[in-house]
Amino acid sequence: FQTPMRGELLWVYEGLTQYLGFVLGARSGVRPAPLSRENLALQAAYLDLRPGRTWRPLEDTAVEAQRIGLVNQVVPKAELETFTARYAATIAANAPLTLRAAKRAIVETQRDAAERDVASLGRAIAACFASADYAEGVRAFMEKRAPQFRGV
Repeated sequence: FQTPMRGELLWVYEGLTQYLGFVLGARSGVRPAPLSRENLALQAAYLDLRPGRTWRPLEDTAVEAQRIGLVNQVVPKAELETFTARYAATIAANAPLTLRAAKRAIVETQRDAAERDVASLGRAIAACFASADYAEGVRAFMEKRAPQFRGV
């Protein structure tokens, strides 16, 4: 929770400052922390010596972060909590075994290739296809209704 990883959902509100963008870049793993600190220091030194500098509107920073793929979504600050709750509910409505396997796949891709437990991940994926929830998902799709997943 405190340290987002690449591949996880990351949302920001309109008005995100450039400084927070540097911090998010380091915390999300997009840039190594030492490189992020160095870039932040260089940027601060450059701006300190630049006379008559102009500033962009704050919302431009969040929009730019989304454009380059640093964040998944930019929403008005007042709507961030509601948006996040709705999105989480949509994710939570999926098959629990599949959610666990997907999270596991994300975690494994963050590890060095030699340290990845590919066999365990394969077993987790196979368990999804062998589950009652998978059969329920197929039935629900064919019957054009919402599935009722139970985690089995």
